[in-house]
Amino acid sequence: MQGHLSVWLVKHELVHRSLGFDYQGIETLQIKTED
Repeated sequence: MQGHLSVWLVKHELVHRSLGFDYQGIETLQIKTED
């Protein structure tokens, strides 16, 4: 299950991967930026 942030990132074509959810249920993401 992806969070709202994941959907937003995909919509804006930002490459990322989910690192899972913390104890509060907040999704942690790692953004991959291209130089």
